[in-house]
Amino acid sequence: MDLNFVQADNSNLPKVDALTVAFFFKNNTDYYAAELKHVKTTMSGRESYGDDAIGYVQLHREHGLCTIKCKMCLSTK
Repeated sequence: MDLNFVQADNSNLPKVDALTVAFFFKNNTDYYAAELKHVKTTMSGRESYGDDAIGYVQLHREHGLCTIKCKMCLSTK
């Protein structure tokens, strides 16, 4: 775990609403282009995708800013 970070869980993660997620995808061309091709939708449709993709999540809060780091292993199967 990185210095000043704690393990993330449901009780300490910030709340993210649908508008925040939509804004992120709309303004990030790396994700937007893939979504147009439905690549991510197809990949993430597998039942076990979430369990396999996220390895570890940690967060750090300082001066009203929450930084979240995670290790992901995205499959191309």
